[in-house]
Amino acid sequence: MVLKKLPANETKSLGIPRRILLEINKFKQRNLIIKYREKNICCERCLKAYALKKVGEFGLEDKVRGILNWKFRCHIGHGGYYLDEERLVKI
Repeated sequence: MVLKKLPANETKSLGIPRRILLEINKFKQRNLIIKYREKNICCERCLKAYALKKVGEFGLEDKVRGILNWKFRCHIGHGGYYLDEERLVKI
């Protein structure tokens, strides 16, 4: 998934708040598997789990959760966990 940098207080056209996009980009940088054509590639399942957890922490509406589930068409994490750097995090 390619996420562009956004100006302050602006959201993506899909309705994902800027703060979630910033968290996703930080996660991708921390958990880089490979850099391909200037894109940071990480495990989508771990990224989806992290993003959905952040949505809950920020108290955002179910619409954002639905958008992320649609955008990431994969399972959430791995057996109830995801990796963030070298830490195994329970979902």
